[in-house]
Order: sequence, then C-alpha cells, then structure tokens
Amino acid sequence: MPSDLDERNSYLYSGLSSSKMYSSFQKFLARRNIWNDLKKELMENSGNETKILDIGCGPGGLLMHSDLDIKESLFTGIDPSEEYITTANQLFPEATFHLGTVRQVKLQPESFDFVVLSGVLHHMDDAMAQETLKFAFSALKPLGKVITVDPVILPRQNPVARILALLDRGKYVRTPQAMTKLWQSTGSTGNIAFEIKSGYLRLPYNHIVGVGAKS
Repeated sequence: MPSDLDERNSYLYSGLSSSKMYSSFQKFLARRNIWNDLKKELMENSGNETKILDIGCGPGGLLMHSDLDIKESLFTGIDPSEEYITTANQLFPEATFHLGTVRQVKLQPESFDFVVLSGVLHHMDDAMAQETLKFAFSALKPLGKVITVDPVILPRQNPVARILALLDRGKYVRTPQAMTKLWQSTGSTGNIAFEIKSGYLRLPYNHIVGVGAKS
C-alpha cells in the first residue's frame, strides 16, 4: 500500500494485502452485508443505468455480492493495490478498474450517479480524506450521492466494539463529530447526513454511514 495510507505494520495487516485473504477475512467477520440495506435505502430507485464509482474498491468487493444486482458494465473501481486490481479485472472483465489513488487517476467530471467509499476514509489522515471526498463530489452527477461506510468511535460504546475500532488497521477511526467536520471541510454545497449502524458483524461493532447529495 502507498505510504500516504500509513497502515499499521503487523503480520495480520500485511496479510490482508492479499486479495484472497482479504475476501476470506471479510466473509468470516460478516453477519450480513451492510450494502444490502444501503442499496435499498439510498439506491433502490436509481434505475437500470446507474453508474457507480467505488473508491478503494479492493478486489471488486461490491460486485462479489450478486444480490446487490450491480450492473458490471456500469461499475468503475479505483484502488492503489496492484494485486487487488489484477484480481478485480480477472473476476469482473466487463467493469472498469483503475490502479492508483485519486491523485493519480483522472476521470470525467460529473459522470457517476453514486460514488461509494466502503471502509476507506479511516485509512486516511484529514488532508487526504478531504482530497478524496472532493474528488468523489467532482465525479458525481448533479443530484447524485456520495456514500461512505467506516468504523466509528462513540461515547459509552460497547467495549468490544471500541477495541475493534481502535485495533483497526486504519489509523484514523473518527468520532461522528470529527467525521462531520471532515465532510464540511470539503466545501460541498449539498446535504450531508450521518447514521450509526450496528449488527453487521459477528462481533459487536459500529459503522458510521455518511451520505452527501450533490445539489
């Protein structure tokens, strides 16, 4: 991974750079897929020609869930891991994948109905996260939505959930207040909302979902 993502260095975290181990680890932890609910809540009435950009797409994680019914040919992914992108291209040849970060990849502005970042922002310091969110909004069509999902630190949080958040390989797990400040710093003129969700992993865990609509 690039140094600007500043992952914690351990055998477990380095092992997750393997696309096979990453996918297996995600399946082991998952109780149910949070994106099933998010698609129903936020993307259900978007039509059959919905174009999705996934920043930090890994080995094509969203497309692996066939029940999400995402049209492969309208899906674009960006990831800095060469192994992840190689795997994604092999598994989903009709989709488009770019190797690199938002600093390196150039896309046509206002091209996508949804830009998603699943478990991405907590790997970035504020400067890079702000830059990534600005890129996401620039790629979004008018009335489109940016959707992010990350772990979160909460007051009076279940101790197990807090420990898991603090041990996450991303060093920048934020509180809701810090996440709100981060989004507001992008200068987006659209509506921004956040929701805490739980119960998606086999262990106690909290996610913060951010949604920004482009005005």
